[in-house]
Amino acid sequence: MPDLTRDDRLALLARLKTRLELDTGSGVEFLALTREEKDRLVREVAAVSANRSESRPGPVHGKLARPASPTALEPRAAHARPQTAAIAPTPSAKPASPTVDKRSVRPPVWTGFSLVPFVEPFDRPERRLALADLAASAQICDKCRLCEKRRTVAWGEGDLAAAVMFVGEGPGRDEDEQGRPFVGRSGRLLTDIIEKGMRVERRGVYITNVVKCRPPGNRDPREDELAACRPYLDRQIEVIKPKALVAVGGVAGCALLGLQPKTGGLRGRWHEYAGIPLRVIYHPSYLLRQRAHDDDRTDADRATWHDIQDVMRLVGGDGK
Repeated sequence: MPDLTRDDRLALLARLKTRLELDTGSGVEFLALTREEKDRLVREVAAVSANRSESRPGPVHGKLARPASPTALEPRAAHARPQTAAIAPTPSAKPASPTVDKRSVRPPVWTGFSLVPFVEPFDRPERRLALADLAASAQICDKCRLCEKRRTVAWGEGDLAAAVMFVGEGPGRDEDEQGRPFVGRSGRLLTDIIEKGMRVERRGVYITNVVKCRPPGNRDPREDELAACRPYLDRQIEVIKPKALVAVGGVAGCALLGLQPKTGGLRGRWHEYAGIPLRVIYHPSYLLRQRAHDDDRTDADRATWHDIQDVMRLVGGDGK
């Protein structure tokens, strides 16, 4: 294998990350390389990761080790808020036996974008494969200015056969650090909306954003940024084929409906996107700002409850 340029290595990292997410847990074995090629690949990944993220935690070792706490699976910066167990999928396999032959243990893999947890994949591999190359290209996308300061790309997560697909406006600080949509304080409230309001596990829906990289200072995405990211979102919707779309916040709603920013009067009624019923709900950050205390319930909370109930009635009441 010839020496790789920096761009080649970044592309390799992106493709490896995508392949690992497609895999059932066999790590680099999935790539069907020779032993020498696999060893070289691991060294290249480790070298680029060290250069990009010297201050991050160490690698996750293999599929079978169940973490003692959520932080073992989902590393966070010291200032990040702890997450609830509902947000992070839990590996279903049992811990590996300490007597396993070390020669059979697969090498640890850590990309410069995020630690890749080995979790049980969802049951639509053909849909995951349909998005694989697009997800890989998103990891190294430089089509707009948002690539300049991003730490990771929050592509999307959840069931690729989901009846309901949530679309937010863009990643925030926590999402930019972890490469996952809606994992900060607003994300925990969205998880409650899904799991308590819909009575569906978070992993039973699909969650993404109209832009995959964090806008500086959490500002609204600009028109050219929305246009650059739109093919990614359109393809996600085309592959997943949800029965209903839920735009999380007015920014996402306007982007999906092709309306001018800050167009009002969107929530509380049905719209349509590419033939799919679309509902706009209040953004969790707005709901939190309306509350004097975390356990308060406001008119905005009650309106969101009614919106979610309408979504559930549309898809059949169980999210499937």
